[in-house]
Formats: sequence, structure tokens, C-alpha cells
Amino acid sequence: MKQIIFTASLLILGAVVSSSASARLLLEPHVGYESAGVLANKTATPTQNDGYRTMGATFGARLGYHLPVLFWFGGDIDYSTGNNTWADTTVNASSYKYTRTDYYAMVGVDLPVLLRGWVGYGVASNVLTDSSSNTYKASGTAVKGGVGIKILPFVNLTLEGILRTMTDYEAGGVKTSVSSTFSTYRDAAYRIGISVPL
Repeated sequence: MKQIIFTASLLILGAVVSSSASARLLLEPHVGYESAGVLANKTATPTQNDGYRTMGATFGARLGYHLPVLFWFGGDIDYSTGNNTWADTTVNASSYKYTRTDYYAMVGVDLPVLLRGWVGYGVASNVLTDSSSNTYKASGTAVKGGVGIKILPFVNLTLEGILRTMTDYEAGGVKTSVSSTFSTYRDAAYRIGISVPL
């Protein structure tokens, strides 16, 4: 439901600002590569402290509105896919496939030196992991910050740092609170990419 409301809000924002002040509309597709280290400390029996690394391609788009001064606000939808590799392969399969979707509320600033920065709060962060025997899902929230530098007239080089905290976990069709199974379930990621502000 959060994702539907968030996406609908972005579409409404785009329609409103494009009809009244299209020059101030921010539309910025982006692609990149993300690497994240995930820490999963399990408290339920059997106790297990493990982690895994996810690596894969990302793409998405920011949609927002430029204020008359340097600032802008809006939303960002991120999608990523790739592989994760567990640290302890004696307990878990060595590699899974994953897909992740994040929805951010954003605020940023464009500086007059070809440099820009932003921060975002992920109102929803969802990851789906597939193995040969099961499907695992986790959801939660996220925060991120990033900078971009213009390298061509319509191309920015971007670098982002992301921290995700999972609150719900599902395995074998059974959904539980993360706190009932894990003392910690979060990942810290960095992402390098390019964006094209339109």
C-alpha cells in the first residue's frame, strides 16, 4: 500500500508541476552499480550470526520540483537486481538471486559549481531473495545521501551511501517481525552511477 500511495503521489506531483511550471520540474533517470554488506544476527534457535554481500545493477528515476532558490524536493524510485553471497557458506547456499525496490522522499540542493547533493528517507524498502529451495522476503525503511557532479552537459556522475533497516521478514510463506528472529537485520551500501537530469 505504501508503494502504491507513494507512486501515485509522484504522478500527481508531476502532473501538477508540469502543467504550471514545467521549467521547474525535475525528472532524472539514473543507472548504476551497488554493493552492500548485510548483517543478519539471528537470535532464534539455532543462534546464528551471519552476513552476506549483495552486488548488482540499479536503475530508477527521481521526480520532483525545483524551488526558486537552489533547493529541490520530490521522490526517488530505485530498483536493483543481482546476486548475494553469504559469509558462512557452511550454513547457507553460496549465492542467491535478489531483487530490491526502494521508495524515497527526497530533498536536495544544486550548487552553482556543477555540484549537487541530496538526502532521502526510504518510506519502503523491499527485497526478495530466491534460492533453489525457498523464497525470502524482507521489508523495512532506509535512509540515503548522495552527491553528483556534472561531467557532461546532461550527464551527472553520482555517488550514494545507503543504510537499510529491515522490520519484517518472510520465509516459507510465514511472515514475522524481524525483532522476533533477528537482533540485527540491516545493510549498508554504496552506489556509483550516472544520471541524466531532463
